[in-house]
Amino acid sequence: MKNLTIKKVALGLFLAGYAASSSFAALQKETANLINGNAPVLKSSTDVANKLTVDIIHADGTAYAAGDVVRVGDKVHIKYRLADLDGDTDNTSAGKVKASLEVSGKDSTNTWAVIPTPTVVSTYDATDPELGELEFEFTNDFVGKSSIGFKLRAETEFGLPTKGQWVWTSDIFGAGIPNHDDTNPSNPGAPDSDGHLPGGPGEGNSSNDGNGTNPGPIMPTSGELGIFLVDSTGNLLNRESYTKSGSTLVPKYGERYAAIVWNDVNADGIYQNTESEYTRDFRFEWHVTGNSDDVSSTDGFVGTNITADTASLTGNGNREGTNDTIFLGSDVSGTKHNSVYSFSTHKAGIQGYKLQVKTN
Repeated sequence: MKNLTIKKVALGLFLAGYAASSSFAALQKETANLINGNAPVLKSSTDVANKLTVDIIHADGTAYAAGDVVRVGDKVHIKYRLADLDGDTDNTSAGKVKASLEVSGKDSTNTWAVIPTPTVVSTYDATDPELGELEFEFTNDFVGKSSIGFKLRAETEFGLPTKGQWVWTSDIFGAGIPNHDDTNPSNPGAPDSDGHLPGGPGEGNSSNDGNGTNPGPIMPTSGELGIFLVDSTGNLLNRESYTKSGSTLVPKYGERYAAIVWNDVNADGIYQNTESEYTRDFRFEWHVTGNSDDVSSTDGFVGTNITADTASLTGNGNREGTNDTIFLGSDVSGTKHNSVYSFSTHKAGIQGYKLQVKTN
């Protein structure tokens, strides 16, 4: 009987132990939330945070440098590192960063407008998948734009999260660095959430590595800026530009002139009826240049070694663009031409200097 009692106790302990072990084996718990990784970050191609690398390559394959004119057909290369601590990546077929790219420009109205970029090529390095590049070409839609900006977002194909911050630059040719924020900016010139205004990309030849280059508005493929004689309504009185090399045309007091940007296909300095004009997309400034000593002593005298004043001249209206016409001297009857110019060092108004126009 005693032996039976012991066996019953042993059996009870065994069953209790089995039940306990079975109970623990069935226990499981899950976190209330999903496992998160790290958001991707856009950096320059040299791995510098808060910068992007932007290079311009001319249509002939040469690299842009400060002082160059930028034309339709030149290409923009946005180079970046899509850094992700988890190893998540974008790729050419997914094209997540490419899909976020939006390019905008400012023209003579000084307002931002989105510019269509129908062909954007996206590539990633085969051996370093974080290194990416977006390439697009300046089309006729860019002509006259004085500032070219863009925005794009750090984004990978897979991951949690897949999206990082927006990065944007207000001028690919400008000084300074881009903005970055969680909020999608309304345009490339918008401030970030702290009120900071964006600058240039920070790296690359377009901005001379953040110093700024200011090439002026984008020009047509064969675009030329010229000065032409016009009547009071803006009609051309001579189709040869006064800026043409070797021209015998002489600008004179009492005449009206217009700045014209046109596609000088045959590069002859003459605005043909068959050539396209782009003046309406530009703003202009008028100046005089040179030195009084440039005047031949046999022709006249306007002083000794007097450099042209750098102040701008007053325009005479808008023919197609902004401030694109000027009247030399006074167009008011009885008013002496020299009297409308207040340059203290000049002896004869603007006589003896060259007329200059430039886009801005």
